[in-house]
Amino acid sequence: MNVGDETKAVKLFSKQLLQAVDAVHGAGVIHRDVKPNNILFARGGKIKLIDLGGAADLRVGTNYDKDETVFDPTYGPPEKYLDVKGVGNIFGAAAGWASGKPDLFDAFSCGMVILQCACPSLRKGKAMNGVKRDLNVYNYDAERWRDTLSEKRQEDFAILDADGGKGWDLVVGLLSQRKGRTSVKKALGHLFLR
Repeated sequence: MNVGDETKAVKLFSKQLLQAVDAVHGAGVIHRDVKPNNILFARGGKIKLIDLGGAADLRVGTNYDKDETVFDPTYGPPEKYLDVKGVGNIFGAAAGWASGKPDLFDAFSCGMVILQCACPSLRKGKAMNGVKRDLNVYNYDAERWRDTLSEKRQEDFAILDADGGKGWDLVVGLLSQRKGRTSVKKALGHLFLR
């Protein structure tokens, strides 16, 4: 990220990831497969979101089927399916977006990626599989899940806990159940990213 400090790098990465996903959403598209393998580092420390093979264009209905699920089970949200009214109808899609909030689908995945980026032990192997399983056990209440971790594992959250825990607050909001989840657009205004 060309910043020389891991905490600043995680903040910058998080902001750029959320901006990239927000740009996709701005085009009326839900990515549906936000994960580390679909993020590239470009020149100048910028990140690029790739692999739109599972993306759904909600303006025209391309690649959208309400009964189809497309995502990596480790990074995907608990709800699994997009159900948006008015897909394929320029006026209906806008109303469907406002009421159905399909952007929350990618918001969860962003939270998983940011958590993995910020916590060194979660960058290894299949560590995120265990996180997803544990979050499911605690009904996607990241606070409850974290409270069960050992003191040694708590040290792994140092970047998220810095500056009064602003990073952890951001991740908790993104990893919540759909009803209480922070949207990508709202996350971009979070204090952790300033």
